[in-house]
Amino acid sequence: MNMDNLSEASRVEKLKDYALLLDKSAESSASIRRILMEHDATPELADQIMQWLEQAKRQPTKLKPGDELRRVRKQGTREFGVANMVVGLIIAAAGVTISVVTYNEAHTGQYYIVAYGPIAAGIGWFLAGLGRVIKGED
Repeated sequence: MNMDNLSEASRVEKLKDYALLLDKSAESSASIRRILMEHDATPELADQIMQWLEQAKRQPTKLKPGDELRRVRKQGTREFGVANMVVGLIIAAAGVTISVVTYNEAHTGQYYIVAYGPIAAGIGWFLAGLGRVIKGED
């Protein structure tokens, strides 16, 4: 779980969600606390999250089984989609760059390359990533 670029509040919420997921997978409280600390939670923050988790277990929940897992999967789908979009843009940009450079270097009567393969592949990757981002949204 990469949390390098998150605000403190987002980081705490992600850790809470992760603790809830670990609890539902029958991890012990001690192992959940240890895992939280492995994910850069301070001992104090890990204790706060464990207290929150105990309170959450005592309160009736509106969550259905699997809701947390579906939310985590959707988040992964969105992140993977954004990565696909970036790769697609890079591939398409490389194709356009090759086409423009060879066209500009070609003199009258000479051949130039239109790199439609990378352009089409890049557009395809971009659209596939966009589909994953849209599918992954709530």
